[in-house]
Amino acid sequence: MNLLECIVGLGIGMLVLAPMLKTTSAVLIKQTQLERTTSEIADQERIFTLIGRAIRMAAYRDPLAEPVKAPRGANAATTAASSLTNSSATTLAPLTIRKGSGLNASDELIIHHGLHRNASKKAGDEVDFDCVGNPITAERTQKGVARLGFSLDRHVGNHAYSLGGSSRLVGSLMCESFDRQGRSHKTTLMTGIEQIRFEEIAPHKIQVELTVNQKKLVRIYARRNTP
Repeated sequence: MNLLECIVGLGIGMLVLAPMLKTTSAVLIKQTQLERTTSEIADQERIFTLIGRAIRMAAYRDPLAEPVKAPRGANAATTAASSLTNSSATTLAPLTIRKGSGLNASDELIIHHGLHRNASKKAGDEVDFDCVGNPITAERTQKGVARLGFSLDRHVGNHAYSLGGSSRLVGSLMCESFDRQGRSHKTTLMTGIEQIRFEEIAPHKIQVELTVNQKKLVRIYARRNTP
Protein backbone atom coordinates (compact mmCIF):
# COMPACT_ATOMS: atom_id res chain seq x y z
CA MET A 1 0.00 0.00 0.00
CA ASN A 2 1.51 3.30 -1.08
CA LEU A 3 1.10 6.70 0.48
CA LEU A 4 -1.75 7.73 -1.81
CA GLU A 5 -3.78 4.67 -0.89
CA CYS A 6 -3.20 5.39 2.80
CA ILE A 7 -4.42 8.96 2.40
CA VAL A 8 -7.50 7.87 0.45
CA GLY A 9 -8.29 5.19 3.03
CA LEU A 10 -7.90 7.63 5.88
CA GLY A 11 -10.19 10.13 4.14
CA ILE A 12 -12.87 7.51 3.56
CA GLY A 13 -12.60 6.42 7.19
CA MET A 14 -13.05 9.96 8.40
CA LEU A 15 -16.11 10.41 6.19
CA VAL A 16 -17.63 7.27 7.66
CA LEU A 17 -16.75 8.00 11.29
CA ALA A 18 -17.47 11.76 11.35
CA PRO A 19 -21.29 11.46 11.52
CA MET A 20 -20.99 8.80 14.23
CA LEU A 21 -18.62 10.93 16.29
CA LYS A 22 -20.86 13.96 15.88
CA THR A 23 -23.91 11.99 16.99
CA THR A 24 -22.05 10.54 19.96
CA SER A 25 -20.85 13.99 21.01
CA ALA A 26 -24.37 15.42 20.76
CA VAL A 27 -25.76 12.53 22.85
CA LEU A 28 -23.12 13.05 25.54
CA ILE A 29 -23.86 16.79 25.67
CA LYS A 30 -27.59 16.15 25.99
CA GLN A 31 -27.00 13.55 28.69
CA THR A 32 -24.83 15.98 30.67
CA GLN A 33 -27.46 18.69 30.37
CA LEU A 34 -30.20 16.29 31.45
CA GLU A 35 -28.20 15.14 34.47
CA ARG A 36 -27.50 18.74 35.49
CA THR A 37 -31.16 19.70 35.08
CA THR A 38 -32.28 16.65 37.06
CA SER A 39 -29.83 17.50 39.85
CA GLU A 40 -30.99 21.12 39.96
CA ILE A 41 -34.65 20.08 40.16
CA ALA A 42 -33.84 17.65 42.97
CA ASP A 43 -31.99 20.40 44.88
CA GLN A 44 -34.87 22.83 44.41
CA GLU A 45 -37.41 20.32 45.67
CA ARG A 46 -35.19 19.54 48.65
CA ILE A 47 -35.09 23.26 49.49
CA PHE A 48 -38.86 23.56 49.28
CA THR A 49 -39.28 20.45 51.43
CA LEU A 50 -37.01 21.88 54.15
CA ILE A 51 -38.75 25.27 54.13
CA GLY A 52 -42.23 23.76 54.10
CA ARG A 53 -41.36 21.48 57.00
CA ALA A 54 -39.99 24.41 58.98
CA ILE A 55 -43.14 26.48 58.36
CA ARG A 56 -45.31 23.63 59.60
CA MET A 57 -43.14 23.38 62.74
CA ALA A 58 -43.44 27.09 63.59
CA ALA A 59 -44.81 27.68 67.13
CA TYR A 60 -44.85 23.94 67.87
CA ARG A 61 -45.04 23.18 71.61
CA ASP A 62 -45.26 19.81 73.26
CA PRO A 63 -47.12 20.21 76.58
CA LEU A 64 -45.53 16.98 77.86
CA ALA A 65 -41.96 17.98 77.07
CA GLU A 66 -39.67 17.94 80.08
CA PRO A 67 -37.82 21.10 81.12
CA VAL A 68 -34.40 21.57 79.54
CA LYS A 69 -31.76 21.03 82.19
CA ALA A 70 -28.96 23.55 82.57
CA PRO A 71 -25.39 22.43 81.84
CA ARG A 72 -23.50 20.93 84.76
CA GLY A 73 -21.88 23.65 86.85
CA ALA A 74 -24.27 26.39 85.76
CA ASN A 75 -25.26 28.92 88.40
CA ALA A 76 -28.79 29.63 89.54
CA ALA A 77 -29.26 32.52 87.12
CA THR A 78 -28.20 30.35 84.19
CA THR A 79 -30.50 27.56 85.34
CA ALA A 80 -33.47 29.89 85.56
CA ALA A 81 -32.77 31.37 82.14
CA SER A 82 -32.40 28.01 80.41
CA SER A 83 -35.35 26.12 81.86
CA LEU A 84 -38.13 25.21 79.43
CA THR A 85 -41.78 25.66 80.33
CA ASN A 86 -44.79 24.89 78.20
CA SER A 87 -44.98 28.52 77.11
CA SER A 88 -41.29 29.07 76.52
CA ALA A 89 -41.63 28.62 72.75
CA THR A 90 -43.48 31.94 72.68
CA THR A 91 -40.53 33.91 74.08
CA LEU A 92 -39.19 34.09 70.52
CA ALA A 93 -41.47 34.93 67.60
CA PRO A 94 -42.62 31.63 66.05
CA LEU A 95 -42.47 32.97 62.48
CA THR A 96 -40.82 36.17 61.29
CA ILE A 97 -40.43 37.47 57.73
CA ARG A 98 -37.84 40.19 57.20
CA LYS A 99 -38.64 41.81 53.88
CA GLY A 100 -35.83 42.82 51.54
CA SER A 101 -33.03 42.09 54.02
CA GLY A 102 -31.02 39.72 51.81
CA LEU A 103 -29.20 39.72 48.48
CA ASN A 104 -31.21 41.17 45.58
CA ALA A 105 -33.83 42.40 48.08
CA SER A 106 -34.56 38.82 49.09
CA ASP A 107 -36.59 38.12 52.22
CA GLU A 108 -35.49 36.24 55.32
CA LEU A 109 -37.64 33.68 57.11
CA ILE A 110 -37.01 32.78 60.76
CA ILE A 111 -38.84 29.92 62.47
CA HIS A 112 -38.86 29.05 66.17
CA HIS A 113 -40.42 25.98 67.76
CA GLY A 114 -40.24 23.90 70.92
CA LEU A 115 -38.82 20.44 71.41
CA HIS A 116 -40.62 17.13 71.24
CA ARG A 117 -41.09 15.24 74.50
CA ASN A 118 -38.59 12.56 73.41
CA ALA A 119 -35.85 14.94 72.32
CA SER A 120 -32.70 14.43 74.36
CA LYS A 121 -28.93 14.34 74.04
CA LYS A 122 -28.97 10.57 73.65
CA ALA A 123 -28.45 9.22 70.16
CA GLY A 124 -31.58 7.69 68.71
CA ASP A 125 -34.04 9.69 70.84
CA GLU A 126 -34.16 12.73 68.54
CA VAL A 127 -37.30 13.22 66.50
CA ASP A 128 -36.38 16.31 64.48
CA PHE A 129 -33.40 17.58 62.51
CA ASP A 130 -32.08 20.89 61.24
CA CYS A 131 -31.39 21.72 57.58
CA VAL A 132 -28.14 19.77 57.36
CA GLY A 133 -29.30 16.71 59.30
CA ASN A 134 -28.10 17.59 62.81
CA PRO A 135 -30.51 16.23 65.43
CA ILE A 136 -32.26 19.05 67.27
CA THR A 137 -31.68 18.33 70.93
CA ALA A 138 -31.84 20.44 74.08
CA GLU A 139 -28.26 21.64 73.60
CA ARG A 140 -29.12 23.00 70.14
CA THR A 141 -31.68 25.45 71.52
CA GLN A 142 -31.95 28.76 73.32
CA LYS A 143 -34.17 28.42 76.39
CA GLY A 144 -35.52 25.21 74.89
CA VAL A 145 -36.47 26.84 71.60
CA ALA A 146 -35.03 25.65 68.27
CA ARG A 147 -34.44 27.92 65.28
CA LEU A 148 -34.58 27.39 61.53
CA GLY A 149 -33.87 30.42 59.34
CA PHE A 150 -33.58 30.86 55.57
CA SER A 151 -31.87 33.76 53.78
CA LEU A 152 -29.95 34.58 50.60
CA ASP A 153 -26.35 35.75 51.07
CA ARG A 154 -23.39 36.47 48.86
CA HIS A 155 -20.95 33.64 48.28
CA VAL A 156 -17.32 33.47 47.22
CA GLY A 157 -16.96 33.71 43.46
CA ASN A 158 -20.28 35.48 43.14
CA HIS A 159 -21.04 36.47 39.57
CA ALA A 160 -23.67 38.51 37.79
CA TYR A 161 -25.83 37.99 34.72
CA SER A 162 -27.44 40.58 32.49
CA LEU A 163 -31.18 41.08 32.87
CA GLY A 164 -32.89 43.94 31.08
CA GLY A 165 -29.66 45.85 30.73
CA SER A 166 -28.74 45.54 34.41
CA SER A 167 -26.60 43.06 36.29
CA ARG A 168 -27.95 40.88 39.06
CA LEU A 169 -25.94 38.78 41.47
CA VAL A 170 -26.63 35.18 42.31
CA GLY A 171 -26.07 34.01 45.86
CA SER A 172 -26.18 31.14 48.32
CA LEU A 173 -29.30 30.04 50.15
CA MET A 174 -28.36 29.79 53.81
CA CYS A 175 -29.95 27.89 56.67
CA GLU A 176 -29.62 29.28 60.19
CA SER A 177 -29.87 27.14 63.32
CA PHE A 178 -28.35 26.82 66.79
CA ASP A 179 -25.17 24.84 67.37
CA ARG A 180 -24.43 22.70 70.44
CA GLN A 181 -23.54 25.81 72.44
CA GLY A 182 -26.84 27.46 71.55
CA ARG A 183 -25.12 29.93 69.21
CA SER A 184 -26.59 30.94 65.87
CA HIS A 185 -24.71 29.67 62.81
CA LYS A 186 -25.43 29.43 59.07
CA THR A 187 -24.89 26.61 56.58
CA THR A 188 -25.03 26.77 52.78
CA LEU A 189 -27.92 24.79 51.31
CA MET A 190 -27.68 25.69 47.63
CA THR A 191 -25.79 28.10 45.38
CA GLY A 192 -26.85 29.87 42.18
CA ILE A 193 -30.04 31.33 43.68
CA GLU A 194 -31.11 34.73 42.38
CA GLN A 195 -33.84 35.62 44.86
CA ILE A 196 -36.11 34.15 47.51
CA ARG A 197 -39.32 35.78 48.73
CA PHE A 198 -41.72 34.92 51.55
CA GLU A 199 -45.25 36.27 51.75
CA GLU A 200 -48.15 35.59 54.11
CA ILE A 201 -50.92 35.47 51.52
CA ALA A 202 -53.63 34.43 54.00
CA PRO A 203 -53.89 33.70 57.72
CA HIS A 204 -51.43 30.88 58.46
CA LYS A 205 -50.50 30.44 54.75
CA ILE A 206 -47.00 31.32 53.54
CA GLN A 207 -46.03 31.62 49.88
CA VAL A 208 -42.42 30.79 49.04
CA GLU A 209 -41.02 32.13 45.75
CA LEU A 210 -37.61 30.93 44.57
CA THR A 211 -35.95 32.47 41.50
CA VAL A 212 -33.39 30.25 39.73
CA ASN A 213 -32.08 30.71 36.18
CA GLN A 214 -34.50 33.63 35.79
CA LYS A 215 -37.44 31.29 36.48
CA LYS A 216 -39.77 31.78 39.44
CA LEU A 217 -40.79 28.68 41.38
CA VAL A 218 -43.68 29.04 43.83
CA ARG A 219 -45.00 26.86 46.65
CA ILE A 220 -47.60 27.58 49.33
CA TYR A 221 -47.46 26.04 52.81
CA ALA A 222 -49.91 26.17 55.69
CA ARG A 223 -48.89 26.56 59.32
CA ARG A 224 -50.08 23.80 61.62
CA ASN A 225 -49.55 25.51 64.95
CA THR A 226 -50.94 28.77 66.27
CA PRO A 227 -48.87 30.99 68.58
